[in-house]
Amino acid sequence: MIRNHIKVSWRNLTKRKLQFTINLIGLTVSIVSAVVIALFLSHEYSFNTGFRNHESIYRVDQDYSAGDQNLYWATTPSALLPALHSQLPDLEKGTIVFDISTFTTFLVDGGDGNREEKSIAFADTSFFEVFDIEFLVGSRQKVLHEPYNVVLSESMAKRYFKDSQHAIGKVLKVNNRTEFTVAGVIPDFPSNSTLNYDFIGSFLSQPHGKDPSWSNNNYHTYLKLNPGSNPDQTSSLINEWIENEFGEDLKQNNVTTHFSLAPLSTIHFDTQREMYGSVAAMDERYLKLLGAIGLLLILELQPILSIFPLQNLLNMPKK
Repeated sequence: MIRNHIKVSWRNLTKRKLQFTINLIGLTVSIVSAVVIALFLSHEYSFNTGFRNHESIYRVDQDYSAGDQNLYWATTPSALLPALHSQLPDLEKGTIVFDISTFTTFLVDGGDGNREEKSIAFADTSFFEVFDIEFLVGSRQKVLHEPYNVVLSESMAKRYFKDSQHAIGKVLKVNNRTEFTVAGVIPDFPSNSTLNYDFIGSFLSQPHGKDPSWSNNNYHTYLKLNPGSNPDQTSSLINEWIENEFGEDLKQNNVTTHFSLAPLSTIHFDTQREMYGSVAAMDERYLKLLGAIGLLLILELQPILSIFPLQNLLNMPKK
């Protein structure tokens, strides 16, 4: 029985080579396209999930309005987090990140001349307690506690000092004037991470790292809440405190501000605030469109298979 079906299929194949070729190409393109779309969607929807306890980490966002002007920030003043430590009972740990890549590039000299670098940020002493990142060399407890210390990604350590071990204690001159000492080396951030830095300097090297201020909103604030905490309740406490401390001043200046907590796993899709970050945000509508296309490709496989010459084998009667 099987031999007869194989003969019939082979006879059909030899008679309809062009149709077979077209069907085979269509089948291959559909399968490959569906797989590529599935891999891309998996990558995009896995953003920031590689951090341990990522479900407990939130970015503090700010909606600000002054008169007819409405602004949506993914950043806050540097003074916000220090002021909130005693106001939020569910706060386990918080950290401030100053993403320099948003504004400018740096010239970095490791001894062989300047190279232009972009992925640079400054973080406070709690950064590696909020983001539990493995250290290849160095101690997470100490690296950012001294001004002008810097943590390098593994690729940058190799770029400037050949390997991670030889990088520790070495000096990098930034913009031909400020010297930073390498205190640690971490693996390169994965491609599905919003935080993606090659240089993480101590925030104590920055003026507002030493003297927090309410004067500008250039700093990312991340909160790591206790397990089981309610982020809406935490954001309500933040806004209540702001109202108590600054409500009258805000009203007099016709200004309103509202803080909210964005789960770490969702900030990749916040295109409204995408200008504040080293990795561009993705509009989730395009991902849903791609998902629909992938589904249509899968549904199209059956019609393609139905005219495939070897369909005779698939339709063999069961014994």
